[in-house]
Amino acid sequence: MPKNTPPEERDRYEEMAHLLQRLQAIHSGPAEQKRLEKQRVLREFGQLVGMTTTFVREIRQGKQMTCLRPGCKGKGADVIGYGYSEKKNGEDKLHRYYCHACQHHFNEWTGSILAHRKLRTHLPAFLFMLLNEASLKDIVCSLGISRTTAVSWKNLILQKVAERSARWVKPPDGKSKDIQVSVRHLRPSRKGQRPKPQAERFISTLQIKCDSTGAFQASLSMDQPYRTQKDLPFGDQWMEGEGAAPIPGTTRLLRHTDQAVEIQHSFDRHYARMRGVAQNNLSLYLTWHGVRLVLGQFKRQVAIQEIILACLTDTPPEKSVL
Repeated sequence: MPKNTPPEERDRYEEMAHLLQRLQAIHSGPAEQKRLEKQRVLREFGQLVGMTTTFVREIRQGKQMTCLRPGCKGKGADVIGYGYSEKKNGEDKLHRYYCHACQHHFNEWTGSILAHRKLRTHLPAFLFMLLNEASLKDIVCSLGISRTTAVSWKNLILQKVAERSARWVKPPDGKSKDIQVSVRHLRPSRKGQRPKPQAERFISTLQIKCDSTGAFQASLSMDQPYRTQKDLPFGDQWMEGEGAAPIPGTTRLLRHTDQAVEIQHSFDRHYARMRGVAQNNLSLYLTWHGVRLVLGQFKRQVAIQEIILACLTDTPPEKSVL
């Protein structure tokens, strides 16, 4: 976490890390005892980051009750309470509701990608590790979930974050006097795809633009055909705007591209251990990396809540915890 983090937030971060260590240490004892201890730790983790059924209800319902089933416009007197659902996997009891408009039942999670998920209590710890650049192998071992579940959650979260990326990542505007640009070319990867020997392959061009205010934009294009390693161009960096003017009497620029290059290198370092990213998923990982850099400036609790908010509905949420 950043060095200038306030002491109270650092204490909360360390408490989250301590809960994660407790979760990883649950190995010995009867199966039922381990299950209950695991549920207890996960519940504490959820309460620490503020992810409770009360939080979800307040965000999704607000002051007026509305039906959460897709396509239904029932609200107010159309929606009535209908008891509680039973507790499962250590989760708090969910309120059940009945909508007279569509004549269906629903709860706090209906209509979101987290509906009908059995391990929702694991989500705060999962996001905490994902924001800390933990690998899927570490996440699976720490949380005790299957790799299939971890991959499914990660893909769903990355897709939702990509849809809502404009909520957090702001591109440089036209008022910026100097814009740093860094470009890198990646050879095509067939990772995660069925082999197609005769299919034409294209070079992935990653371009990162940023300015002195911290705004940046990452874009991906695939328009150059790739046949051999000789077709792969070298990367390049340059300045746009007033920063592109050289110092009088020299060839040196008034500004440098260190910030854009550092963003590019941080992306390379993070995904080097994956031995290449599937070309079809490259844009998702690039967007997630940008969002993670922005959310890294806020409290970890706020970052986790923001991602959960993006996953709750199919439409961009009106509220924000930032």
